[in-house]
Amino acid sequence: FPLPPVVLGLILGGFAEVNLRISLMIGQGSWSILWANNLSKFLIALTLFVVLMPLIKAAWAKRGRKAKPEG
Repeated sequence: FPLPPVVLGLILGGFAEVNLRISLMIGQGSWSILWANNLSKFLIALTLFVVLMPLIKAAWAKRGRKAKPEG
């Protein structure tokens, strides 16, 4: 693994875990607190878009290659 992402993960991972625990305590254990406001919904949607877009593009390109007739 490249060193910078590993260091970043080690530093931010603990920070994210602590803040997740705090959020769950505020929400009395309910995970719905994580998508309770519009900003968090937008960030979740943006994250899903960024993660899924390469997969969708690859599937679309593969489908496009199958549809073209050879010759």
